[in-house]
Amino acid sequence: MKKIFESLEKEIKKNKDRFEELKTTNKFLLYNELNRIAYDIGKKNDFILQINFLSNIELNDIDKFGKRNLTIMKKSAFESIASGKNKRKFMNLTIEKLKDKTTEIIDKSEIKKIFKYEGKEGYRIILQSGRIEILPGVILIWCDITDKIIELIEWIFKFEYSN
Repeated sequence: MKKIFESLEKEIKKNKDRFEELKTTNKFLLYNELNRIAYDIGKKNDFILQINFLSNIELNDIDKFGKRNLTIMKKSAFESIASGKNKRKFMNLTIEKLKDKTTEIIDKSEIKKIFKYEGKEGYRIILQSGRIEILPGVILIWCDITDKIIELIEWIFKFEYSN
């Protein structure tokens, strides 16, 4: 997982001058180019990677592009959703296991169940500086991506999909 984030950071840095220009001239093209880079990197690693919509404030800090507000989806989960057979439950991940691991890696956090209807599962980790939402096959990161966040995300995907 760390390799994915490092590759994303490298490619964004390589295109920094282009993004500087686009943030004032064409924000839609900027998002398109960011997500093309993210998609290409994710595809090489069997993931769908998407940079979520950035606020105007976040647009001013190109050095943060790809380091927050990301969606990471297991390619198999995407194919399942696209075919209409989307997975609603986790195979291995429970709120107790998630709490234990999150507490071990990240000191201050709160974990809640989300989607408590129609047999769907999901968890939200509330951090001091944002949140992470975990659905079967998908993780939405709404915080700065630190080494600890990468460690947790890596554990979630390994724990959920290694069997």
